[in-house]
Amino acid sequence: MLSLNDAIEMLARLVAFDTTPEKSAAPILAFVESLFKARGVESRKILREDGKLGALWGRLGPRVEGGIVLSGHLDVVSVEGQNWATDPFKLKDRGDKLYGRGACDMKGFVACALSALSVLAKQTRETPLYFAFTTDEETENRTIHDLVKLLEDEPKPRAVIVGEPTEMNVVTAHKGTHVFFIDITGRAAHSSRPDLGISAIEIAHDILSYIRSVGESFKKGPLFDSFDPPYATNNIGQIHGGTASNIIPEHCALVWQLRPILNAQATQTEDSFRAFLEKDLASKWPEARIDLRVAHCLPALEPRATNEAAALAQKALPNAKMETAPFATEAGVFQESGLDVAICGPGSVTEAHKPDEFVAKAQLSSCLGFLEKITAP
Repeated sequence: MLSLNDAIEMLARLVAFDTTPEKSAAPILAFVESLFKARGVESRKILREDGKLGALWGRLGPRVEGGIVLSGHLDVVSVEGQNWATDPFKLKDRGDKLYGRGACDMKGFVACALSALSVLAKQTRETPLYFAFTTDEETENRTIHDLVKLLEDEPKPRAVIVGEPTEMNVVTAHKGTHVFFIDITGRAAHSSRPDLGISAIEIAHDILSYIRSVGESFKKGPLFDSFDPPYATNNIGQIHGGTASNIIPEHCALVWQLRPILNAQATQTEDSFRAFLEKDLASKWPEARIDLRVAHCLPALEPRATNEAAALAQKALPNAKMETAPFATEAGVFQESGLDVAICGPGSVTEAHKPDEFVAKAQLSSCLGFLEKITAP
């Protein structure tokens, strides 16, 4: 039987690693690698940025098809500007709850998986059990693609469980993220002679009108009643432009985010938007320059009629809710690589990213019971 005390001890060790975006993930990767080595887990990794970031994979059991992947990210969001009652990098036990940065999102799940190694490593397995960890899920989402490359060298697993906080309910689909960074350069002039300038803000107005029309088209479908709202959404998150009221603005920048339910929506929207910039706007504002960069994209975990990972999780947690989520995770990247994926982990996403982040001990206990069932040899 898996031990809650072992999981709590492991969580304390993981929380003690400051894996905010400003810090290197090398120490926590080395720690997990040492655990793998001690328990006889075969492992590989891919490093980025001189070892600051990395993807780490491990396997217990034979190299055959039909394995299960337990996946999570080791990085956490910043604590900058947040008012914590205790040291965010020292796990605080307050009876039924454990406080610390990442306790919920998502070192709680990782702690359960790693603490289980002492038991799992002694079992004789017919199919493999994989451990798969990334280090930049909260920022650039690059190491997840490295992780998938590592798994591509293995026989195909039957299921991937991503342990993001779901209160131990089973999330079978979520929206994706697709972010556009739009930089507009016009020509400055005195405001008394607008005919001599090109207003970057006026160009931005045309772009905003286009974006608004995209949002309205999403409301017409496709519609999925399991999501709230049941359609893809978009948001204009940032606008920066202009210098003074008496200067025709030379520069304006916009940040626009899509949250598609189907990944084709993001691809089609990007293609149409590029055509709009290159044809409509270019002909209307021939002397202006508009630069477009697309970044921080996580594909949607699309709804699927059959999903072995979801079925596996539901069998292990018969009383759990089967849900969709508005937030994005790395699960969509696994799905795009041809794997069945479900999301299930301890803690509530409503506690993530906040000061005094916590996970309930009961949630960790439930996670340990879940892992015991799905990893049974």
